[in-house]
Amino acid sequence: MGNKLYLNYNNRPVTSHSYSGGTTFHFCKRRYFLERIKGWRQKENNASTHFGDCVEAAVKFHVDNKNSGGVEDFARRWEKFKDIKDLHYTDKEGSWEDLLRMGKHMLRLFEVWWPTAGLTDPKWQLQYKKEVFPNTSQDCHVVESPYSGLEFTAYVDLRSTYKGKPLVTDIKTASLALPENPVMLRLDPQLADYAWVTGIPDVSFLVFVKGGSSFEKGDRATSLTDGKEFIVAFADAETNSALLLTAEIYEKYSKEVKGIKGNALKEIKARYTNPCLGGTMIPVADITKCRLQFLTTAIPPDMIAEAGQVEGQNMVDIKSCHDRNYWPQDGKGIRFPNNKCTFCPMIGICTDDDKLRDEKLINLGAPAAPTVEEDWLDKLEA
Repeated sequence: MGNKLYLNYNNRPVTSHSYSGGTTFHFCKRRYFLERIKGWRQKENNASTHFGDCVEAAVKFHVDNKNSGGVEDFARRWEKFKDIKDLHYTDKEGSWEDLLRMGKHMLRLFEVWWPTAGLTDPKWQLQYKKEVFPNTSQDCHVVESPYSGLEFTAYVDLRSTYKGKPLVTDIKTASLALPENPVMLRLDPQLADYAWVTGIPDVSFLVFVKGGSSFEKGDRATSLTDGKEFIVAFADAETNSALLLTAEIYEKYSKEVKGIKGNALKEIKARYTNPCLGGTMIPVADITKCRLQFLTTAIPPDMIAEAGQVEGQNMVDIKSCHDRNYWPQDGKGIRFPNNKCTFCPMIGICTDDDKLRDEKLINLGAPAAPTVEEDWLDKLEA
C-alpha cells in the first residue's frame, strides 16, 4: 500500500501533511487524533470563516474584472448568509449587517490600493506539494526512505510578481492588525512553510482588519477615498463628521487639549479644523476603522530549511503516534497560561461528558471520503 501518515476515519490512507495539521498536532495530539482520525468536528458555524471566504473571493473577482466590481461582488456573496440562524458572531463582528459594512469598506480600501500595489501576473489558489523524504542514491543503489511518498501540501492564496521577483501572499481577515515591522513576518511559521514548499523566499500577508462603526478620540481611521490613515481628534454627532489629524499633529493636539474644557476646548478644536494645521473635517461615511495591511519580507535560507525540518519531524511524530496508537493529551491544562482545555471543542470527549460532546461536535464518519488526502479539511481550517 505504501507509506502513510495514518488511516483516517473512513480507513483511507492519508499521505499528506499541512501547516494546519501541524498546528493542531502541536496544540494537542489527542485533539489531532479525534479530528483527523476519529472524524470529530466542531458544530459551531463561525461567521468569520464565511466572511473571510467572501472577502477573498471578491478580491479575486475585482482583480480579474479589471479592477472593478469588488464591493458589489462581496455584497452578493455575503447576502447568502443573511438568514442563516446558527451563524456565530464575535462581539467585534456584531451582526450580519455589521460584517456587511466591514466587507464593503475592506473592498473599497482594496480598490484604492490595488492599482498602485505593484503586484502583477496574479495567480490564485495554487496548490503546492513537496515530497519530504525522497529516496536517496548510495553506491549506485536507490535507498528507499521509510517515509517515501509522504508529502507536505499547501494552498497559496496568491502568487504574483513584485519588484521583479515572485511573491507568495496569504490573504486574511483579522480582528487585530499585525506588527508593522516586516522583519517580524520571518517569525510566522506559515509563511516560512510557504517559502519552503514553493521555493519562493519572498512572502507577504494581505490583511483586512475588522473595525467598528463608531469613532472616538484617538481611534485610527482610514479614508475610503484615498486609503490614507489618520487619527481621530474628535467626532461631531451633529454634522456626522470627524476631525482627522496625522499622527504627528494629533500628538500636539492631544497635549494641548489635556485637561481643557468648555469654551477653551471649543476654541482649540476650531483652530485645529483649519487646513493650515493639517486638520480636516470628513464625513463619517467616508472613513472606516477597517484597515488594509500589506506586509512583505524575505525568509532567510536557514529559516526556510528549518521550516522543512520542523514539518518533517512533525510527520515522523504523527506517523509514530499512529503506528503505536499513542495519542496523549499533551496539550491539557486548565490554568492560565496553559488553559488549552478550557476552550478546546473536544472537552466533552476528554471529560466523558456525552451531552457536552453532542452539543459541540458532529462526527464526519461518512461512507466515503472526498480524497485520500485531507486537502478539504486543510482548506476548512485555513
